[in-house]
Amino acid sequence: MMNNSNVNQSMQQFYNTVYSYAAIGAIPITAVGLIANIFLLILFITDKYFRKATYDLLLISICSDIIANITSLITFIQIAIHHHDYHSGSLMCRYYVYIYASSYGISISTLTLLAIDRYYAIIRPLSPFYRIYRRQFLITCEIGIWILSLLIHIPTFFYMSVHRQDTLLCDFPDITNSVSAYLISFVLIDNILPSSIISIAYGRIIIHQKNYVQPGQMGRNQLQNDINKRQLTKMLGTISFFYVITTIPTSFVFLGSAITQKSLLKIRQDSLVAFLLIFFSISVTASISTINPFLYLTFDKKLSKKALTKLGAIRNFIYEKTISTRAVFNNSGQTPTAAST
Repeated sequence: MMNNSNVNQSMQQFYNTVYSYAAIGAIPITAVGLIANIFLLILFITDKYFRKATYDLLLISICSDIIANITSLITFIQIAIHHHDYHSGSLMCRYYVYIYASSYGISISTLTLLAIDRYYAIIRPLSPFYRIYRRQFLITCEIGIWILSLLIHIPTFFYMSVHRQDTLLCDFPDITNSVSAYLISFVLIDNILPSSIISIAYGRIIIHQKNYVQPGQMGRNQLQNDINKRQLTKMLGTISFFYVITTIPTSFVFLGSAITQKSLLKIRQDSLVAFLLIFFSISVTASISTINPFLYLTFDKKLSKKALTKLGAIRNFIYEKTISTRAVFNNSGQTPTAAST
């Protein structure tokens, strides 16, 4: 019994060390993602070019990512520097999962809404509904997305917690039939449904663009608009498919837990390798809000050019302020000499 107790204690110390080092490593990465998201937020607000319905939706997604980054940063710092008992660990777990899951739901649903918008813009641009009610439709859907995302993740406050023997392992400790039903519903609403809509919408767009032949000869403005539209669609499609691909492993984890009714702690006790794979897949999904701004900058050429221009302006501003500050200090240092002369 004593040997088993010592083994369990040493293993728990090992897991705590893994959690701490993972949190320490995630802090600077999350901070960089937060800075990048805030930079894009400022760029979208201050640059007139981005005052379009599509970028308004991306702006909402960026705001959601900023909330997720801040929540993650606070949580990682707490894990790295504090020892948590059962109650504080459970509270931290519930708030983190609720905020992050809601943020993820808002982001993936917004990308789904953008996929529908791109479908109408490219395949059915003359649709009376799209032409007349587009803005009202997008606003109504986005409000519904926020409300739905905030509501459907409330059960995490009741179902999620940590374990008394592991106060840092955020888990579904007791997976009953109701918890299994919630997990399946969560995967259906937050993963399967949006992934299916995104795949169908962009799949049809790709087929349409390959087969479409423009009637007549396009003018320069029409040609440029067509190029911009294709680049924007490519960027949104790439980001959306990245979401879909990175969340597939986590979806299988939740579905597996729902079917087998095994908690993460039970999986860890049965197979350390399986637990580490699950830990890695969930970490990848949780990093989406940090990766997003760099995906935007990589695949949206117009955005990357605007970002470089803004960074150049910031650099020049800092340089001018530095020069003027040095000049003030130099002048103040020379004043006594001039007076004595």
